Amino acid sequence: QCSTYCKTHLNQQERKVTYAIRRIRDAFRENKHLKDSEEIQTLVNKARTNLEIIHRQVTIGQLYSTQKLVIESPENTEII
Repeated sequence: QCSTYCKTHLNQQERKVTYAIRRIRDAFRENKHLKDSEEIQTLVNKARTNLEIIHRQVTIGQLYSTQKLVIESPENTEII
C-alpha cells in the first residue's frame, strides 16, 4: 500500500511525464511548417539534448528513490 508521500511523488512524476509529452506535441505543431533543413536539424539537435537531460533526470531520480519510513513498514504494526 502506498503512503500519502508515495502517492504525492507518483502524481508529481505523472505530471512531469504528461507535461513532457504535451510540450513535445506542441513543439512539433509549432514547427510543422518548417522547410529549411538546417533549421530542422538545429531543432532535432536541441530535442536530442533535451532527451539526454530527461534521461539523466530519470537516472538520478532512480538512484535517490525514496524508501518507506520506519512507521510505514508492515513489520511495525505491533502495538507495544
